[in-house]
Amino acid sequence: MIYLIDDNQSNQQKARFNANYLFDNTFDSILEKIYAVRFNQTNELKEKLKNADAIFLHNTFEDQNDEGQYIKSSLRFRKMIEDDIVNVY
Repeated sequence: MIYLIDDNQSNQQKARFNANYLFDNTFDSILEKIYAVRFNQTNELKEKLKNADAIFLHNTFEDQNDEGQYIKSSLRFRKMIEDDIVNVY
């Protein structure tokens, strides 16, 4: 499985990059999109990444608060994912 980890703020994947294939289920059999992850989901994500064929992590994947709002310039969770990728591979 290929994982795309991206916050997709402002719907940029469609609006700016015209990446409609991400939303029309074209690649759902090989691509899983992860747009938001809460800190309590860390273990679940680690398990998924262990079996990944490829991981694409957007450089500006920002943290979210408990209400699902983005915390500007907070990249703590992205760093955790990067560390997990290094530890898994």
